Amino acid sequence: ANAVDALAPAALFEFLDQGGFEGVRAVDENADGLGLLRVALRNAGCQAGCTRLFAIHCGGSLLVERRPGFGLAIGFAHEPGGAFGAMFTVMLVMFVLGFFLDFLEIVFVIVPIMSPTLFMLGLDPIWVAIMMAVNLQTSFLTPPFGFALFYLRGVAPPEISTMDIYRGVIPFVIIQILALVLLALFPSLATWLPGVVFG
Repeated sequence: ANAVDALAPAALFEFLDQGGFEGVRAVDENADGLGLLRVALRNAGCQAGCTRLFAIHCGGSLLVERRPGFGLAIGFAHEPGGAFGAMFTVMLVMFVLGFFLDFLEIVFVIVPIMSPTLFMLGLDPIWVAIMMAVNLQTSFLTPPFGFALFYLRGVAPPEISTMDIYRGVIPFVIIQILALVLLALFPSLATWLPGVVFG
C-alpha cells in the first residue's frame, strides 16, 4: 500500500463528516461534490501528517521508557570528562545533525534518546534543554548547510548572493558560539531565572 491508499479511509471519513456538518452551507455556497472531496482530501492529508508526528513521538517515548538511553549512559560514563564530556559529545552530534535534519526530527527522535542519558549522569534538565536549543539554532545558521540560510536565500533579492548571506551570518554564529561557551561555563545563566520563577 502506498501513501495515497493509506489516505483513502481518512478521506472517506472526512468527506462524510464534511457532508454531514456542512452540507447545508455547501449548497448555499454553490459548492459541488468535487469541491467537497478536495477539501476532505486536503484535511485528511493534514490529519495524516499530524497522526504521523504523534506516532513518532509515542514510539520514541516508548523506546526511551523501555530502554533508557539504549545503553548510552554506560558508554558516556567512560567518556573523557565525565558528564560534561558526554554533554559535549551529544552537542557535537546534534550540531552535525542540524545540518541535515529539520528541528522536528531532532526533537522527536534524537532528544528522547539522548536526554535521559544526560539526566542519568546528573545534568540539570533545564540547562540541557537550553544548551540543545541554542546549539540547534547555531547549527541552522552555520554555513554551508544551515536551513535558515536557505530560507533567506529564497526570499532575498537576486542581487544578494549566497556568499553575501554566508558572510553576513558569521558574526551571529560567533555570538551564539560565545553564548554556548558561557552557558557551559556558567550553567546558572540558564537555571537562575526558572529557579526564581518556579521555585
